[in-house]
Amino acid sequence: MPSWYLKAAIQGCLSVLPQSYRWNYVLQRHVSKNLRLRETYFEKKLSVCTQHMEHYHRYNSEPPARIVELGTGWLPIIPLGLALLSEEAEIISIDLTPLLRDQLVLETLAFFVQYAKEGRLAEHLPNVNNSRIELLQEVLDTIEKTGAEYALSQLGITYIVGDARKVELDHVDLVVSNNTLEHIPGDVIQGIFQNFRRMLGDNGLMSHSIDLSDHYSHFDDQLTPYNFLKFSSARWKLYNNKLQYQNRLRASQYRAIHERAGFEVLSEDHHSNSIEELKHIMVAPEFRSYSPEDLAVTASWIVSRPSNR
Repeated sequence: MPSWYLKAAIQGCLSVLPQSYRWNYVLQRHVSKNLRLRETYFEKKLSVCTQHMEHYHRYNSEPPARIVELGTGWLPIIPLGLALLSEEAEIISIDLTPLLRDQLVLETLAFFVQYAKEGRLAEHLPNVNNSRIELLQEVLDTIEKTGAEYALSQLGITYIVGDARKVELDHVDLVVSNNTLEHIPGDVIQGIFQNFRRMLGDNGLMSHSIDLSDHYSHFDDQLTPYNFLKFSSARWKLYNNKLQYQNRLRASQYRAIHERAGFEVLSEDHHSNSIEELKHIMVAPEFRSYSPEDLAVTASWIVSRPSNR
């Protein structure tokens, strides 16, 4: 049996259990060991923080005072990185599911502290705020007593568990996400973006990094990133589940969602594998109206701002 089928079956079973996210944590932490923080992953996420801020400063001269992240995830590298890059900025990270664990936040903080001590943090976070770096060790030393959420709050990060369509915030300068949108149904993204449109000021900006590849291909090297395009919607439901939900939206669909929600797309940075690789896939009927170039996009970074400014 191909390993991706096995993973889909295991996660599908876990997804219907009570406390499914808890069991998924146990599986990823102790069996697959995917929740072990590694230097390559940590450094990649730091570069993402830098790119988000570069996108913002390309269109704004003043630093952001309030930043919203969609999708905190297990390891809060992005909100911590943004906090270290931002002068007195408030960082608000929103997640539908409470995935934070004290131990994971402790390990993430330890990485930041170690990189700072070794002089490597500034290599990956240019313009890092030294005054906030000084807080890292203090927060790390007390997290076992205070817990993850309080530790993050000491660094200017507010953690919100809830539906981003209903979170009430205003005067937001920057909204970011990192490999999050592909895990949300399209109609829900639409509602989230409409709420973000309300939150953002006239000079506000959105910066979204999106993974459009089949995520099972990250696990099974026998798959191409286009494997999931060969399944009909009905068939795909057999492999999709709430623990590893993938919406399979293409780049043009994300663009359309932005525009319908009242955003002007400022830039799109697309990355694709070879279209020749895509030709080996018999795509399902629902994808045959898309151009090969659209289907071939495996990663996209979309920057936008409220339209009708």
